[in-house]
Amino acid sequence: MPCFAKMAVASATVMFALASPASAQQLTISPVTATLEKSEKVAVFSVTNGGTDVVSLQVRPFLWTQPGGVDQLTPTPYIAASPPLANIPPGQTQIIRVQVRQPPIQGETAYRLIIDQLPMALKPGGVIRSGISMVFRYSIPVFVDSGSADAPNVSGVINPDGTLLLSNHGTHHIRVGNPVIEMQSGKLPVMMAGTPYVLAGCERSWRVRGRPGALRGSVTMTAATDTGTLHVTLLPATR
Repeated sequence: MPCFAKMAVASATVMFALASPASAQQLTISPVTATLEKSEKVAVFSVTNGGTDVVSLQVRPFLWTQPGGVDQLTPTPYIAASPPLANIPPGQTQIIRVQVRQPPIQGETAYRLIIDQLPMALKPGGVIRSGISMVFRYSIPVFVDSGSADAPNVSGVINPDGTLLLSNHGTHHIRVGNPVIEMQSGKLPVMMAGTPYVLAGCERSWRVRGRPGALRGSVTMTAATDTGTLHVTLLPATR
């Protein structure tokens, strides 16, 4: 799907689960990302309640796009999650299945599985709880590959205001980790606010820690990705 299509936005505060099993209030979700190949139709996730109270969850899948470099989540009929609601007793595990109803014809389609922990207002017996009840949201990437997705083709630009703009010209997502700007005068780290993913055909921008005036001469970016180290020669932005 084109990255810059106009989409209806489902606005939400999201906690991204990326590197290890998501865990909060002794609630553990695994795996924290899934990629379905052409012949695969279902992704399976386990949610374990390690606490002492019943945990109630709402589960919803969304189409994930990045128009204008901003993450947007949109309801879609092309993927379904089961069960949509669940109550998990202490010490028990709930299995969540995500089924693809319409696989992509070419390239890769990105989704996010949103798992909301619902507030528990009452104790057993109907007694109102005291204090503040903390609830959490988990956002899990789910990628569906048509089998024709190629390797990411990434280019980069340094803007005068000191922001790094990465464009993914390929048909497969890329996950950027620990990017560093390398110049003749030294190295500058990049402030990775938000998701580290650049979806297929999309672009993302992050701010470089340093003065924009220092970004001159030959400039490259080095970052870790799921497929190895990425090296990108950065060009100055055209005015």
